[in-house]
Amino acid sequence: MIMPGQFFSLRTVYCLVLTGLPDSSVDVVIASQSFHWFANTSALREINRVLVPGGMFGIFSVMPDYSVPWMTDLWEFQAPLYKEKSIVLPFQDGWKRVFSSTTQKLFSDLQGDSSFNYSMSMTSFEQAYDCFASGSVIASGTDHTRESFREVFNEVVSKNFLDKGLDLDRIMFKVFMYWCTKEISQLYKTGKIGHIN
Repeated sequence: MIMPGQFFSLRTVYCLVLTGLPDSSVDVVIASQSFHWFANTSALREINRVLVPGGMFGIFSVMPDYSVPWMTDLWEFQAPLYKEKSIVLPFQDGWKRVFSSTTQKLFSDLQGDSSFNYSMSMTSFEQAYDCFASGSVIASGTDHTRESFREVFNEVVSKNFLDKGLDLDRIMFKVFMYWCTKEISQLYKTGKIGHIN
Protein backbone atom coordinates (compact mmCIF):
# COMPACT_ATOMS: atom_id res chain seq x y z
CA MET A 1 0.00 0.00 0.00
CA ILE A 2 1.30 3.48 -0.88
CA MET A 3 0.52 6.06 1.78
CA PRO A 4 -0.01 9.79 1.07
CA GLY A 5 3.30 11.60 0.72
CA GLN A 6 5.22 8.44 -0.22
CA PHE A 7 6.99 8.10 -3.56
CA PHE A 8 7.93 4.89 -5.31
CA SER A 9 9.95 4.15 -8.39
CA LEU A 10 8.18 3.19 -11.60
CA ARG A 11 11.06 0.78 -12.08
CA THR A 12 9.68 -1.03 -9.03
CA VAL A 13 6.22 -1.14 -10.54
CA TYR A 14 7.68 -2.65 -13.71
CA CYS A 15 9.28 -5.42 -11.65
CA LEU A 16 6.10 -6.06 -9.66
CA VAL A 17 3.91 -6.22 -12.75
CA LEU A 18 5.99 -8.38 -15.08
CA THR A 19 8.61 -10.35 -13.16
CA GLY A 20 7.16 -13.65 -12.06
CA LEU A 21 4.60 -13.96 -14.85
CA PRO A 22 4.94 -17.13 -16.92
CA ASP A 23 6.69 -17.03 -20.29
CA SER A 24 4.43 -16.19 -23.24
CA SER A 25 1.42 -15.50 -21.00
CA VAL A 26 0.38 -11.96 -21.95
CA ASP A 27 -1.19 -10.70 -25.18
CA VAL A 28 -0.50 -6.98 -24.69
CA VAL A 29 1.82 -4.90 -22.51
CA ILE A 30 1.12 -1.17 -22.32
CA ALA A 31 3.52 1.31 -20.76
CA SER A 32 1.42 4.40 -20.10
CA GLN A 33 3.25 7.53 -18.98
CA SER A 34 6.14 5.35 -17.80
CA PHE A 35 8.48 3.86 -20.41
CA HIS A 36 10.94 6.75 -20.16
CA TRP A 37 11.65 5.61 -16.57
CA PHE A 38 12.73 2.11 -17.55
CA ALA A 39 13.72 2.28 -21.22
CA ASN A 40 16.50 -0.30 -21.05
CA THR A 41 17.36 -3.69 -22.50
CA SER A 42 16.45 -5.55 -19.29
CA ALA A 43 12.92 -4.17 -19.46
CA LEU A 44 12.59 -5.05 -23.15
CA ARG A 45 13.78 -8.60 -22.52
CA GLU A 46 11.27 -9.03 -19.70
CA ILE A 47 8.42 -7.60 -21.79
CA ASN A 48 9.43 -9.91 -24.63
CA ARG A 49 9.55 -12.88 -22.28
CA VAL A 50 5.99 -12.50 -20.99
CA LEU A 51 4.42 -11.64 -24.38
CA VAL A 52 2.94 -14.39 -26.53
CA PRO A 53 4.53 -14.73 -29.99
CA GLY A 54 3.20 -11.81 -32.01
CA GLY A 55 2.00 -10.08 -28.82
CA MET A 56 1.90 -6.30 -28.83
CA PHE A 57 3.88 -3.80 -26.78
CA GLY A 58 2.38 -0.32 -26.68
CA ILE A 59 3.89 2.91 -25.36
CA PHE A 60 1.61 5.83 -24.57
CA SER A 61 2.66 9.25 -23.27
CA VAL A 62 1.01 12.64 -22.91
CA MET A 63 3.10 15.77 -22.47
CA PRO A 64 2.32 19.48 -22.37
CA ASP A 65 2.96 20.91 -25.83
CA TYR A 66 6.09 22.88 -25.06
CA SER A 67 6.10 24.33 -28.57
CA VAL A 68 3.34 26.69 -27.36
CA PRO A 69 5.26 29.95 -26.80
CA TRP A 70 4.23 30.68 -23.20
CA MET A 71 4.99 27.10 -22.13
CA THR A 72 8.51 27.25 -23.57
CA ASP A 73 9.65 29.23 -20.49
CA LEU A 74 8.33 26.45 -18.24
CA TRP A 75 10.19 23.85 -20.31
CA GLU A 76 13.45 25.80 -20.00
CA PHE A 77 13.17 25.34 -16.24
CA GLN A 78 12.23 21.64 -16.43
CA ALA A 79 14.58 20.44 -19.20
CA PRO A 80 17.76 20.43 -17.05
CA LEU A 81 15.90 18.50 -14.33
CA TYR A 82 14.96 15.75 -16.80
CA LYS A 83 18.53 15.67 -18.09
CA GLU A 84 19.91 15.45 -14.54
CA LYS A 85 17.75 12.38 -13.91
CA SER A 86 18.67 10.90 -17.34
CA ILE A 87 15.02 10.82 -18.38
CA VAL A 88 14.48 10.79 -22.13
CA LEU A 89 11.03 12.06 -23.01
CA PRO A 90 8.69 10.87 -25.78
CA PHE A 91 9.42 13.83 -28.05
CA GLN A 92 13.15 13.06 -27.85
CA ASP A 93 14.32 10.12 -29.94
CA GLY A 94 16.96 8.80 -27.52
CA TRP A 95 14.61 6.30 -25.85
CA LYS A 96 14.01 4.56 -29.20
CA ARG A 97 17.67 3.48 -29.36
CA VAL A 98 17.03 0.87 -26.68
CA PHE A 99 15.11 -1.17 -29.28
CA SER A 100 18.26 -1.58 -31.38
CA SER A 101 20.57 -2.17 -28.40
CA THR A 102 19.64 -5.82 -27.82
CA THR A 103 21.76 -8.61 -29.31
CA GLN A 104 18.70 -10.22 -30.90
CA LYS A 105 15.81 -8.36 -32.51
CA LEU A 106 13.07 -8.73 -29.90
CA PHE A 107 10.35 -6.65 -31.55
CA SER A 108 9.15 -5.56 -34.96
CA ASP A 109 10.12 -2.08 -36.10
CA LEU A 110 8.62 0.55 -33.84
CA GLN A 111 5.65 2.33 -35.37
CA GLY A 112 4.19 5.49 -33.98
CA ASP A 113 2.10 8.57 -34.21
CA SER A 114 2.69 11.85 -32.43
CA SER A 115 0.21 13.91 -34.43
CA PHE A 116 -2.54 13.89 -31.82
CA ASN A 117 -3.17 17.01 -29.76
CA TYR A 118 -5.77 17.91 -27.21
CA SER A 119 -6.45 20.74 -24.83
CA MET A 120 -7.42 20.57 -21.18
CA SER A 121 -9.76 23.28 -19.96
CA MET A 122 -8.51 25.34 -17.04
CA THR A 123 -10.65 27.33 -14.62
CA SER A 124 -7.83 29.12 -12.81
CA PHE A 125 -4.11 29.84 -12.83
CA GLU A 126 -3.82 27.68 -9.71
CA GLN A 127 -5.30 24.71 -11.55
CA ALA A 128 -2.77 25.25 -14.34
CA TYR A 129 0.04 25.44 -11.79
CA ASP A 130 -1.11 22.16 -10.21
CA CYS A 131 -1.11 20.52 -13.64
CA PHE A 132 2.51 21.45 -14.34
CA ALA A 133 3.71 20.94 -10.75
CA SER A 134 2.40 17.36 -10.79
CA GLY A 135 5.06 16.44 -13.37
CA SER A 136 7.52 13.96 -11.93
CA VAL A 137 10.63 16.16 -11.90
CA ILE A 138 8.78 18.91 -10.01
CA ALA A 139 6.62 16.76 -7.73
CA SER A 140 9.56 14.59 -6.65
CA GLY A 141 12.00 17.49 -6.54
CA THR A 142 13.45 19.22 -3.52
CA ASP A 143 11.63 22.00 -1.69
CA HIS A 144 13.96 24.43 -3.46
CA THR A 145 13.02 22.97 -6.88
CA ARG A 146 9.30 23.27 -6.16
CA GLU A 147 9.66 26.83 -4.81
CA SER A 148 11.76 27.86 -7.81
CA PHE A 149 9.25 26.37 -10.21
CA ARG A 150 6.44 28.28 -8.45
CA GLU A 151 8.38 31.53 -9.01
CA VAL A 152 8.99 30.72 -12.69
CA PHE A 153 5.33 29.80 -13.18
CA ASN A 154 4.17 33.05 -11.57
CA GLU A 155 6.53 35.06 -13.81
CA VAL A 156 5.28 33.25 -16.93
CA VAL A 157 1.66 33.86 -15.96
CA SER A 158 2.29 37.54 -15.25
CA LYS A 159 4.19 38.11 -18.50
CA ASN A 160 1.86 36.17 -20.80
CA PHE A 161 -1.55 36.59 -19.19
CA LEU A 162 -2.03 38.94 -16.25
CA ASP A 163 -0.05 41.86 -17.71
CA LYS A 164 -2.09 41.53 -20.92
CA GLY A 165 -5.45 41.09 -19.20
CA LEU A 166 -5.83 37.56 -20.56
CA ASP A 167 -7.21 34.41 -18.95
CA LEU A 168 -5.52 31.03 -19.12
CA ASP A 169 -8.43 28.85 -20.16
CA ARG A 170 -6.63 25.78 -21.53
CA ILE A 171 -3.34 23.90 -21.71
CA MET A 172 -2.35 22.18 -24.95
CA PHE A 173 -1.01 18.62 -24.85
CA LYS A 174 0.65 16.29 -27.35
CA VAL A 175 -0.12 12.59 -27.35
CA PHE A 176 2.62 10.12 -28.30
CA MET A 177 1.67 6.56 -29.21
CA TYR A 178 4.10 3.87 -30.33
CA TRP A 179 3.69 0.14 -30.79
CA CYS A 180 5.49 -2.97 -31.96
CA THR A 181 4.98 -6.71 -31.84
CA LYS A 182 7.11 -9.46 -30.39
CA GLU A 183 9.37 -10.87 -33.07
CA ILE A 184 8.71 -14.49 -33.92
CA SER A 185 12.17 -15.89 -34.53
CA GLN A 186 13.01 -18.95 -36.61
CA LEU A 187 13.60 -20.82 -33.34
CA TYR A 188 10.05 -20.03 -32.24
CA LYS A 189 8.67 -21.18 -35.57
CA THR A 190 10.48 -24.51 -35.26
CA GLY A 191 9.46 -24.89 -31.59
CA LYS A 192 13.07 -25.18 -30.39
CA ILE A 193 12.79 -22.52 -27.67
CA GLY A 194 10.11 -21.08 -25.43
CA HIS A 195 11.38 -17.53 -25.27
CA ILE A 196 14.11 -15.25 -26.54
CA ASN A 197 16.88 -14.08 -24.23
